[in-house]
Amino acid sequence: MTTHLDDSKPPYDASALAAAYQVAARSFSNQNQIIVRVLNLFVTFNALIVAVLQFVQSLHDAVRIVLPIIGIISSVCWYFSMKRLWIYHDTFIRVMREQEAALRLGALGVFSRTYKICEGGHGETIAGDHTKFSRTMRLRHLFSGIVVAFGTTYLVFLIAALMRVTFRAD
Repeated sequence: MTTHLDDSKPPYDASALAAAYQVAARSFSNQNQIIVRVLNLFVTFNALIVAVLQFVQSLHDAVRIVLPIIGIISSVCWYFSMKRLWIYHDTFIRVMREQEAALRLGALGVFSRTYKICEGGHGETIAGDHTKFSRTMRLRHLFSGIVVAFGTTYLVFLIAALMRVTFRAD
């Protein structure tokens, strides 16, 4: 379902729209914090499991098999959770861009202008400084890569456990 603001309707109440924009901006900020916190929790949790698998020599063979399986399952779940969080992130940006258009902010609309700079690829001069974002590296790709790296690490540990191979020098 596609929604957009209709310019043919009477103008919006500017104060109500400005208040809605402020709420959306705060929600967007909170959403960004949630994304970073979720990733930090994921990295901490998985670093602990990997450390146990690597450095605790007295683990039972079954634990050496079960922990990587849990890690792989958590990596898959985390990947899709992060993907959903990025959908919320993008939705907030789209809503705020619509609100900026309704408020007729033009080049002062931070989300509309940032989108233009990011997607244009050429950058733009803002307050005398040239601003350009890399089109190849986005945080969502970095965060997804971290999740995939842990999942791959667990797969290696699982294969090693099934083959009874250790990665420690005795």
